[in-house]
Amino acid sequence: MNTELNATWADNLKRRLGLQLSVSLTVWRASPLLIMKTSDCSEIAAMKFARQNTNIPIPRIHESDSRDWLFMDFIDGETLWECWDRLSFFRRFRVACTLRLFIKQLRALAPPAALIVGSLDSGHAKGIVFGETEYAPFRSMDHFRRFCNVAAFLGWEHTPGTNAIRLEVGPPPRPTMDWTPVFSHADLNRSNIILDRQGTLWIIDWAMAGFYPRCIEPIVMQDMEDPVMFPQLANSSWPSFIPFIAGRVTDEEKAYWRYVTTGIDHRRPGVTV
Repeated sequence: MNTELNATWADNLKRRLGLQLSVSLTVWRASPLLIMKTSDCSEIAAMKFARQNTNIPIPRIHESDSRDWLFMDFIDGETLWECWDRLSFFRRFRVACTLRLFIKQLRALAPPAALIVGSLDSGHAKGIVFGETEYAPFRSMDHFRRFCNVAAFLGWEHTPGTNAIRLEVGPPPRPTMDWTPVFSHADLNRSNIILDRQGTLWIIDWAMAGFYPRCIEPIVMQDMEDPVMFPQLANSSWPSFIPFIAGRVTDEEKAYWRYVTTGIDHRRPGVTV
């Protein structure tokens, strides 16, 4: 961590991503050929699962004696966060088509035996939609659906505004959506997609991956491109490609999962489903 190689690489990466130099990264350049990060069993399981069952370019994991660290190949290239707006329309369309095929491959995978929903190693639901806490494992998809409905109602109760406004808007929507869990990266933002020097697309950071309803992938992709939260993204063409890459979601679905996220943040102690 204290080597000149890592320090130089980290400072360069922060500049490229527009981060302050004081920001702490969660990855380190262990050697010219290796990246290291703190070990996460669910990420290791997801990377191995996707590498074994798809042809998606994913960094190779290197086994080590340390249970605390995950070592993987260093991919020399630029994230789509850096290079997307410099690409020609034709290159952007090719990237979008490639990512669309990647997601199609992931969604075609069957879950391991006994896994209902969530991460491969534990069956816990986690990630951007579910906040910083891991939940369950769930006994069935009906159990997972009830959990989400309770969270959505709590989220509606805690949405900023007066009771009158909430009554006018109505309770949280119950969209007609496909709850069938499919394998999802669940954090497919542009900083987790690398275009290497040979033009190959690599997918990194599988820590949030697991089996979730298919609408989770595009909702997370859109949330990470919110121009209100990230004003510098207001003029980017990337959000317009997300429905083509990961599928369309309805306004009701978006509202429902926003309420779920808010409700999880305001969970009442002892509430069960």
